[in-house]
Amino acid sequence: MKILSNFKNGLVLILALTFLAGCASIPTARLENISQVREENAIGKIYVGPFLDLRKGSNVDTTILGTIRGGYGNPWTRIRDSRGADEFVREQVINAARASAIIADRKPDDLVARKKGDGWVIENIKNSKRPILVGVINGLIVETLMNRGVVVNISIELIDPTTNNSMWRSTLIRNERAGMSGGIFDSTEDLKSWLAKTIQDSALEIFTSADFKKIIETKN
Repeated sequence: MKILSNFKNGLVLILALTFLAGCASIPTARLENISQVREENAIGKIYVGPFLDLRKGSNVDTTILGTIRGGYGNPWTRIRDSRGADEFVREQVINAARASAIIADRKPDDLVARKKGDGWVIENIKNSKRPILVGVINGLIVETLMNRGVVVNISIELIDPTTNNSMWRSTLIRNERAGMSGGIFDSTEDLKSWLAKTIQDSALEIFTSADFKKIIETKN
């Protein structure tokens, strides 16, 4: 009986420590619902998207952004966005652009941007000269098991709609850790917010760089 009692006490202690670990700080998104930049304050204008979800060779449920894993690494809870990874990424990029004094809007639905080989083709242009920022999602995930981690790998490209030529290319790339995981006690919304912040931080670095600002100012 004493052995059983000690086992139960030990199990309670493990669960308590796991819960406390889950309360450890997870980075959260800093940019949410950023208002459109005023024309007189803007350094340039862009349309944003699409972002093609090519994770695992396109063989992926695009609504899944990550996983909380239980024992033996088995999926316990999926972290999702019902809109899909494309819209999730687009939202973060638009907020980061606006925070960098760039007028940024979702690409109009009647303006078609499609991948063709190594480049992009823009169709149905109606005298718009606003550059279009498009991309490919190569990696995008937030996961917890014993530790928490985020991976972001998104190839992005700024296209001149008047010529279909690439004006600029780069990659939003991050691989971050945030200490011991709380396991199944981790909040899906907190983890999703951390993934959003990671995309935002990477995009901010690009949008505030001298090279990108020069291209935007020249085009507009």
